[in-house]
Amino acid sequence: MLRTIRPIAPHSTPIRGFTLIELLIVISIILVLVAIALPHFMNSITRAKVVKARGDLRALNVGLDSYFIDWKVYPCESEAEYLSVEHFEAGLTWLTSPIAYLTTLPEDPFEGNSLESISYELGGVEIPFEERPGGLLAMWVLHSYGPDSPIEENSTSRPNYKITGNGRVASYSATNGTRSAGDISIYGGDARYMGVVIDFADPNLLETADKPGIDIDGQLYLGQFPPPVQ
Repeated sequence: MLRTIRPIAPHSTPIRGFTLIELLIVISIILVLVAIALPHFMNSITRAKVVKARGDLRALNVGLDSYFIDWKVYPCESEAEYLSVEHFEAGLTWLTSPIAYLTTLPEDPFEGNSLESISYELGGVEIPFEERPGGLLAMWVLHSYGPDSPIEENSTSRPNYKITGNGRVASYSATNGTRSAGDISIYGGDARYMGVVIDFADPNLLETADKPGIDIDGQLYLGQFPPPVQ
């Protein structure tokens, strides 16, 4: 005798979706997690940029020293907007041509704080040079403005304050907060001009020049450089 097999009836329990309150709770939890994770993520990006800037400055320092070994002088200053100015306002480009001390110039990761510069800024005390007002650098500071807010025109962290005295300079330190103020800098060249108020690099004027020194991170420097970036 054949039996008729009845199909199993589907479960009659209705499918239930999320209520509005449950959705709001889930969204709130996601927002809290984002609020906790985002600052750490942004801080890690800033720290990575600081590491890059310090590495770039060391590489540029090597390039400048190599240039000096060959030519016995350093290039001229390098303004932030160097791509739109003459050769003698773009000293860092001398490291790539005609002799490639560096294959390319590194890009400042904090370009928004460097007057739209594609690379780092170079300034200092100059040796008079007949082909341009100003001259080639006898002593220099190479720097990035770091992760703080865009600079002001009257900032005491401008390059001219960093060598000729009469100013206070703060160096960037993550111990004061990842986005704390201060610049990432390397100094080089003839240290005799550090902290001396002098228009041009002239050893004959050193004896009579004003020597206030320069305050960097609360320590006065005169005739010597602060420790290099680590």
